[in-house]
Amino acid sequence: MRVQPVPGKGNGIVCAGPAPVRAETLLLRERVFEHWPAGSYAAAAIAARLFFRTRRYPLDALSAASLFPATASDVPAPRREQVASVVLDALCTAAAAQDPAYAINESTDIEIALRLYFVVECNSFPTGLLITLSNANHSCNPNCYVLEEDPVDGEVLPTYTLTAKRDISPGEEITISYLDLVSMVELAEDRRRHLEEHFLFFCMCEWCHSPLEKVGLLAASSEESHFGPKFEDLACHAFSWPPDEATGQSQKCVDGRIGCRTGLCDGCQRVASQKQLDTVQQKADRLIVNLRRFLLETNSFLAQIRKNNFFELERPSSSSSSKSTKTASSAASAGNERIKYISTIKELKRLLKVLEGMKTRSQELLHSTHIAFGPIEACLAKLRSGLVEVGEKSRQSSN
Repeated sequence: MRVQPVPGKGNGIVCAGPAPVRAETLLLRERVFEHWPAGSYAAAAIAARLFFRTRRYPLDALSAASLFPATASDVPAPRREQVASVVLDALCTAAAAQDPAYAINESTDIEIALRLYFVVECNSFPTGLLITLSNANHSCNPNCYVLEEDPVDGEVLPTYTLTAKRDISPGEEITISYLDLVSMVELAEDRRRHLEEHFLFFCMCEWCHSPLEKVGLLAASSEESHFGPKFEDLACHAFSWPPDEATGQSQKCVDGRIGCRTGLCDGCQRVASQKQLDTVQQKADRLIVNLRRFLLETNSFLAQIRKNNFFELERPSSSSSSKSTKTASSAASAGNERIKYISTIKELKRLLKVLEGMKTRSQELLHSTHIAFGPIEACLAKLRSGLVEVGEKSRQSSN
């Protein structure tokens, strides 16, 4: 693979060939260029550190110069103005710590620091900034994924890997997702807004900007071409249709998919009116909002359990002790763990039941190809797995 200009995107990474890259091929392993501990991300402070690092080391300056944006002026003025004072404060703080004799030039230095701030904002991974991997552009349907490896054998800095999700042809751009579309439901409108606000580009990938046929509600349009999102279509059975003239009964379309823009069902070929489409879409939008909130809370709960090693708690020691205080303490500890397991299992069961209900409601409104079902199924799998693991620990603690 190689880094090269990609039309409309700046630099990107492209499969150089000559042979295709097969799925699950490791393409890159790269150590972070600038590191920060997980959960301590602060773009202005990191940019200030980079400011003095790139002044001190010319090769590091050259590396950082290759990243987007090339200059601070590439960022819209309102965005620069929003963060200018924060960046200046961070620069002054870093100067006092790293180079007290350095006199900050609020004209030229702030422009450099502002550019580095947006370099950090637009190119960072959870615990670091990387030079080569940061050139990988976003797609909502990426052909690669990124994982962080913990430092090993005395290494201080973490390493990130780039792996192919599917086969990649020579000349094809290598893409990753800047968003978590596995855990969260993000529709095209939300994805594009987030990417524009945080990464300074408007997503034009096939999932966000796919050509539509001029059929259904679009058939009479005077516009030559239409575009819309993929995997956001509605279920035909969510619509109320007039009864069939011959039978007097409303026909059921089992797995018909109604385009969210065209209103046309690909099964029964009926076309919803704009009013019908708007009514069902409003119900779907409310469902998506509730789903997003619930998935966020549930995934946070599961993450908290893992953070506290709740799935890895060891069974209380069964060794005897001659001291009664130690015996009493062990019994109390075992009792507390048992209570903790029971309350956690109860909560996991509650969350599982609620999410299964939300899945049923989703199936009533959304077509089975809708993007929402991926995060739903992923969260259901994590809840079921959590129940199994905590249940096993509960049984071990009671023995």
